[in-house]
Amino acid sequence: IVGGDSISQDASGPSGPPVIDLPLDLDVRRAEIRPEGRTVFELQELLYGSGPIGLSPRRYEMTPIDRVDCPPCFEGCDPVYRIEVFDPERADDVVAATMVVGFRDGRPSRGRFDTSTGPIWFDELAEPGRTPLD
Repeated sequence: IVGGDSISQDASGPSGPPVIDLPLDLDVRRAEIRPEGRTVFELQELLYGSGPIGLSPRRYEMTPIDRVDCPPCFEGCDPVYRIEVFDPERADDVVAATMVVGFRDGRPSRGRFDTSTGPIWFDELAEPGRTPLD
């Protein structure tokens, strides 16, 4: 959700990255993503907890990963980005979450979200005749 006003909420919600929405957001914005250099998105993230649903600002900073430094689990993806998620409402400018996203044929197709409980993966479903990485 871009350009909306922040909505305060009474209950705290998740502070990690939106695992399901991120690939869709990147796919919609893929024309804006630079294959070299840093790409920054300012957006609103939907937050929910045990109280009202609200919006909170987030800043996503995408940096391409050099092919030499790319994790082997992203083989076949080009380009591959490291994404850092910042919460502008916090006083410190600390990275709230990180992830690695690989593109195939211009689409975000594989991602690893680094969480405190371990990585969370997403993979684009294989097309007929194409074998998924996992």
